[in-house]
Amino acid sequence: MPEQELVARIKELANDPRRRTGMAQRLPELLSGQPLPPPTDAKAVEEAETRMGFRLPTLLGKLWTEVGNGGFGPGYGLFGVNVAPASELSLSVPNVYLHSGADEAYG
Repeated sequence: MPEQELVARIKELANDPRRRTGMAQRLPELLSGQPLPPPTDAKAVEEAETRMGFRLPTLLGKLWTEVGNGGFGPGYGLFGVNVAPASELSLSVPNVYLHSGADEAYG
């Protein structure tokens, strides 16, 4: 399946609260009334890569910039690339990576 077709299919699923995440059917109250976070911009993806010190997969960047800033996908959904920080430990990809010790273990 071509990448743009895959992104379009994921976007279709992400916009349906009943199929947005792997847990949506098991725990529908998690997503009831919750809109999908709007897509972020390419600059936010680049900033996350700079903070972490490596490039992220291109497809992941497309999903964040074309579908939504997290909240869809397997399990409880992908983390966003940038989340309005309520604290330094907000659940964004860079914050989780940098505060988990993964950067020390693999960097």
